[in-house]
Amino acid sequence: MRKGNGAHTVVFEFGLSECIDDWIDIAEEISKENTVILYHRAGYGRSSIDRDEKRGLDEIIKDFEELLEVEGIHEKIILIAHSLGGACAQKLLMKNPGRIKGMVLVDASPLEYREIEMLKKSMTSIDNKYNTDRQIQNLEDMSIKTKEQLIEEGNKGIFSEPDIFHAMWSEFNSLRNHNIIIDGESFICDIPLKVMICDRNISNERLIRNDIPAEDANVFHIEVDKLKERQLKLSNRSELIVANNSSHSIHKDDPKLVIKTIKSVITECSE
Repeated sequence: MRKGNGAHTVVFEFGLSECIDDWIDIAEEISKENTVILYHRAGYGRSSIDRDEKRGLDEIIKDFEELLEVEGIHEKIILIAHSLGGACAQKLLMKNPGRIKGMVLVDASPLEYREIEMLKKSMTSIDNKYNTDRQIQNLEDMSIKTKEQLIEEGNKGIFSEPDIFHAMWSEFNSLRNHNIIIDGESFICDIPLKVMICDRNISNERLIRNDIPAEDANVFHIEVDKLKERQLKLSNRSELIVANNSSHSIHKDDPKLVIKTIKSVITECSE
């Protein structure tokens, strides 16, 4: 989907399980003075997926680059990326920094995700409740159900399609094994980069409501935030923005802050 017509091209890369509807209001605002591109990855919405093909971060990046070619976008872009999409954005920046002139990472998944998996396994209370093997198996189980079965179980919209569960299963399975260390030495660029992270207190409250001891929840999120903050080392023009009172879905909890942050990157790219 292309919206608007402006000097800057702003492209959105969504998180796991997200679709255009989740970001359309923010995109509408940004498109008033810019060209905006939104798309569904393979398996999402009406985008088809080859179930025999591996759908990892590298494949997502390949599809993203092909999308830019199809859309005739040859200039540098401003990339807005959330969650798993943020991990893809970081890999794209490291692979082809000349393609991107500005970036906003919205509570992006760390490329050192394997460290999160090791942390979870070291904390029994969290691993028992949020075991990744079990989560991934559940996605795979959902992916082999029929559309009719999914609807009968109460799944609606894009979640009534088996393909989205196959895509989520494949993507999450790829992310969990990533361990690309961001150290500010092996790679660094010179673009406006805003690293937005959620409110740790809100994240802690969610775990506590799910019977995770408060101390475990806090220790876990302190370590996860350290990984997110490493993303600042990707550019020597980076800034950390903590979205107070926001969960992982900052774009839903505080869309005005996300819009303000995107516009600040656009302004820096215009200077």
